[in-house]
Amino acid sequence: MPAYKFKTDGSHLSKVANRRPASTGFGWHLFGENGYINRMAVKPIIPSSNNVAEWCAVIDAVEYTLDNLVDVSELSIETDSELVVKQISGDYAVKKDNLKLLKARYDQLLNQADFPIVVKHIPREENQIADALSKIASLLND
Repeated sequence: MPAYKFKTDGSHLSKVANRRPASTGFGWHLFGENGYINRMAVKPIIPSSNNVAEWCAVIDAVEYTLDNLVDVSELSIETDSELVVKQISGDYAVKKDNLKLLKARYDQLLNQADFPIVVKHIPREENQIADALSKIASLLND
């Protein structure tokens, strides 16, 4: 059974005077068994915060796995959001109501999975492709 790895990122671009409203989005890419990227996602979302976008990216990766991948032995998700990783692990409390809803959705998906899900923090330098995808998603939100 294959193990899959995603790298995820969220982006919130602030309003720029009268040229562009604030916008938010996320992106991820999935590595196949061969170690190469075989899927990517670029998704604009309702303008909110970077933390919301980071959470949405992780949740979407899990949803994609549950809906589209078969015979998963393990799911690894790498993100440069220390906040999301520490909130998932329980090291940080989830205080904001909007993030509590996202954490509840993640927990619901975790309970549906019949394979382990590991969410790991990585440095931004190792997440450049997901970062670029998330910025594109934010820009599509205009």
